[in-house]
Amino acid sequence: MTRTPAARGALAVFGITLAAYLATMCRGVGLIDRGELMAAAWTFGIPHPTGYPTLTLLAGAVAHVVPLRPALTLNALAAVLAAAGAAVVARLLDRVLAAVAPALGAPARAACAAAAALAAAFTQVWWQQANGYEVYALHALFVALVTWLGVRWLDACALADAGAVPPASAARAGIAFAFVTGLSFTNHATTVLLAPGLVAAALLTPGGARALPRRVAALAPAFVAGLLPVLWLPLRAAMHPALDWGHPATPAALLHHLRGGDYARWLFADGHAMALQLRYLAWRVPLDWAYAGLVIAALGVPRLWRASRPLAAIAIGHTLAGLAFAVGYAIPDLDAMLLAAVPGIAMLFAAGLAAIHERAGARGALGVAAAIAVLGVVLHAGDCDERRNALAEGYTRDAIGPLPPRAVLLTDLWESLGAPALYLQQVEHWRTDVTLVSPVMARNGWYLDALARRAPDLAAGAGAAFAEYRGALAATAAGGATTRAALDAARLRCIDAMVAGAIDRRPVFTTGALELRAGWYAAPWRSVVRVVTDTAYVAEPEAAWAYRPWPGRADPYAALTVRAYALARIARAGYEARHGRLDRARRCMDEARGFDPHIRPERVAPQPLGWDRVVLETAALFRDLRTAPPPAER
Repeated sequence: MTRTPAARGALAVFGITLAAYLATMCRGVGLIDRGELMAAAWTFGIPHPTGYPTLTLLAGAVAHVVPLRPALTLNALAAVLAAAGAAVVARLLDRVLAAVAPALGAPARAACAAAAALAAAFTQVWWQQANGYEVYALHALFVALVTWLGVRWLDACALADAGAVPPASAARAGIAFAFVTGLSFTNHATTVLLAPGLVAAALLTPGGARALPRRVAALAPAFVAGLLPVLWLPLRAAMHPALDWGHPATPAALLHHLRGGDYARWLFADGHAMALQLRYLAWRVPLDWAYAGLVIAALGVPRLWRASRPLAAIAIGHTLAGLAFAVGYAIPDLDAMLLAAVPGIAMLFAAGLAAIHERAGARGALGVAAAIAVLGVVLHAGDCDERRNALAEGYTRDAIGPLPPRAVLLTDLWESLGAPALYLQQVEHWRTDVTLVSPVMARNGWYLDALARRAPDLAAGAGAAFAEYRGALAATAAGGATTRAALDAARLRCIDAMVAGAIDRRPVFTTGALELRAGWYAAPWRSVVRVVTDTAYVAEPEAAWAYRPWPGRADPYAALTVRAYALARIARAGYEARHGRLDRARRCMDEARGFDPHIRPERVAPQPLGWDRVVLETAALFRDLRTAPPPAER
């Protein structure tokens, strides 16, 4: 079959980006939610809201078919999905250039569109989604697909109204657009950010305002069909899978899960947080486009508006909606929230290339687009290279691996321990004898129920405190008037009772997530703390560290992980010194220094929510460690 120049250009974009993404992707279990999502995919379980059923079903099938380590397979899948999204962006930009530069021949237009798509694909916002398995790689593909299919549908509607194509052609385009839009909503709720631009474009299409209600009604069946994967969540929840976040088995629980109600408090609620996010975006977005790319995009605004108001509405709507949402969302891992803005800016950038084409010809426009893409690689390759990112998996193996059989570990270190442990335990069946308990997650009744199934002895050991707390949560969910303070007090009593019931039967450890009561003592132990009932010296095992450095990384989560290592060894050094073991204390201090990531403070960039302070504090910790005096006996 003969491919059009636009199709060949998109295929080239896919090949180039996939090669780059595979070369720089994480090889194992990454930080934040990746381990949890991998475990959900492998076990076909239910991850955190909004559940992501389409991705879970797709990724689970791929992971079980490909004969490689599941973590590697799923990371590669993310690279494929993000590269496919970049290829769709190339098709979208070819349509933009056809509108703003009709004199540009098809081959030259496709080449310029491909180069502009590469500039978008090598922004840090987009590239990062290809580095490891997360929901945002598929979201990148859906953002591009929904936009491109929406444009094709509007084009088909205009042609059908003019009698240039049969109405059935517009109907088919509408079915594809609506179905993919429904699927996109099953993957990420921020698909809604595409609505302002697309609705405005539909209204600006000739006859759009009058025909829009009828056209939208015709799309409804296909849209609902795209939402059908959501039904997997209550069906799977009824089976009580190992990973059953929120247990969305009832309509109320399902609705709560799908709307992400737990995250609403982070949206547009804090003016200070919004100022910090705006500070970050003012740095991130211009750098992502190598500064000059935004200048070209600004040139494209009036040109695209004159050539096609519907396309301009989509580009401006996507850009403004993506930026506004990112400003208002108070989370530290913000970049993925900008995905909707990337195709919008890319459309304006492509329109700006038309101005360059008028003055410098097709080669000039292509050269400028290619230069921005190359600059993107130069500027972002270091920050997007996760080949050596083994921090989460190493920390998890170091925290859990040396623990005695049937240990209990209380931790709220989700990003570097809790989520990676879900993958290692549920997918690779490593140290399944160890029970992890999160006191923070225990605020949820579904978590307590899952814990009771996973470790019935802990629930039984807590006795009446467990039943009392679970009953209070159930009463609150049913509309009871229990205060947050009363619930927290009951939760702490429940956790306390679990530890008290287990400490004589199972070794108990914590990463600082447990407040010690009278008669309990903390013995720093490797990268965790052992909870004991007397003050006698507690030896720790000699074992090689699984830690592998990620030198110079100025990422806040990476900084928090190496800081946790260092502080744990510093605490052990103090413990050894108090017991008169100064040689051992000095060795622990040397181990603490060995986790130094060698962060250069002058190169620490702004971070969402001002989290660059976390990186700077970590750099300061290791700076002080280099000159710290040797431990003294106390």
